[in-house]
Amino acid sequence: MTVRILTVCPEFFDGFRLKDTEIYDLRSFVKGSFRHVDESPYGGGAGMVIRIEPLLNALDALRRPESFVVLTDPRGMRYSNELRDLLLEKKDLILICGHFEGVDERIMPEVDLRVSMGDFIVSKGELAALAILSSMDKILLD
Repeated sequence: MTVRILTVCPEFFDGFRLKDTEIYDLRSFVKGSFRHVDESPYGGGAGMVIRIEPLLNALDALRRPESFVVLTDPRGMRYSNELRDLLLEKKDLILICGHFEGVDERIMPEVDLRVSMGDFIVSKGELAALAILSSMDKILLD
């Protein structure tokens, strides 16, 4: 199994040796010198959301026919042993780390599954991605 992680904080994973895992900075999929990945939510509201353009560009570049795309999202399905077993069956897993107030909702048709770690708050989707990897024995801590 290959796991590819799309994140706005690739340095988060620097302290870990991850086997069969590739880390991608969403900013590298943005054109222009400012490399902005966030914007205000459509219709207004507090906070920022991840723009659709870097997400689509990243998926266009990285997705394979066998890829299964997972978004870490507090509104997603609660992560469980059954969900872990489902993910372990996949040959190619792309984890999108939710961040800010969320992501542009137009990305949802491109996502196979939204996953929540449970009824508690974490500061970023990278923590959820790390928990998923750890549960699947895909991680080796330094």
